[in-house]
Amino acid sequence: MERLHQEALAICVSTGDRRAEGTGLDNLAILRNQSGRTEESEDLSRRALALHREFGDRRSEGNTLGNLASLYVVTGRVDLAEETYREAISIHRQVGNRRVEGVCLGNLAGLYAGTAQIAEAERCFAEALAIHREAGFRRSEGVTLGGLANLFNRTGRAAQAERTHLEALVIHREVLDRRSEGIALANLAQVYKETDRKELAERTLEQALVIHRGIDNRRHEGIALGILAVLYQESGRLELAEKTYRQALELHRSVSDRPSENISLVNLASLYRTIGRFEDSKQALEQVLAFHRETRNRRQEGADLCEYGLLELAMGLADPARASWLRGAAILREVGDAAQLRQQSEEMRKACASAGLPPFDEVPL
Repeated sequence: MERLHQEALAICVSTGDRRAEGTGLDNLAILRNQSGRTEESEDLSRRALALHREFGDRRSEGNTLGNLASLYVVTGRVDLAEETYREAISIHRQVGNRRVEGVCLGNLAGLYAGTAQIAEAERCFAEALAIHREAGFRRSEGVTLGGLANLFNRTGRAAQAERTHLEALVIHREVLDRRSEGIALANLAQVYKETDRKELAERTLEQALVIHRGIDNRRHEGIALGILAVLYQESGRLELAEKTYRQALELHRSVSDRPSENISLVNLASLYRTIGRFEDSKQALEQVLAFHRETRNRRQEGADLCEYGLLELAMGLADPARASWLRGAAILREVGDAAQLRQQSEEMRKACASAGLPPFDEVPL
């Protein structure tokens, strides 16, 4: 597929068809992004954008801006991503491109969810779904439902998340969207994991991995491996967990997926804490805390602070541990991430019991 697009682009260049060259650059950029070559994809998109603006092709300009915004999200440039999505949405509304307006609204909703702007996220998801359903855009409806399901799960609505993921999965299979099917299966596995259906979660992740590997979706293969590594760790298969975290990290780095890389680093830090490799754990956590503060990812900052508190407790630093954990828990409450707060509270109570201390949240300030 990529070779055909490269040949088509070469023909456009050789014949001097600059307008078609912009379209060819866009197509190649999308393929490079899907295979994890983020920097190449961004360069191609920027070249395409310049051509679209040269010819006043507003529809194509909006499409390319939406693609660039998605790249900015993956590489941690949150403010630039939000600004670019808004610019793209404005153009799509001007030219009446309803389907891509809905896609960009759904992507912007995902960005808002990641930066703990829950009300804004739900509003954008609702707008996007209304557009897709009104126009019968089933593929886009399925993708948007998946994003909404993730939001439900993050905010403690697990049953609603599961129903919505299953609804999305039906659509992905109906329209033969294998890439989105694999993503939905991994997200559904996350719900199963958090509702204590670990064996079902593991089987579902294995299904997702078969799909991701079959279509060379390295970005989401890495994400699925990261979740699978957590399951291995929770079931005591520590050597396998470490190996799988490292596989996930290699994939995250190969596609420049900084957010997923940092999630896997935090989980690997938790494993290191469990086996007494405190300095390795501390180094990983300090790295990701700096990144999440830089990108305003309050939800992950809260979870990381809780993990840092558990590391300090394991190192015998009870008072700093309690302070770090409570700061993290306060952030998780602020952003409404009930599922993450519940998980962190369970881990904290186990760690405090092992250390012979009362739970951090039961000691008066």
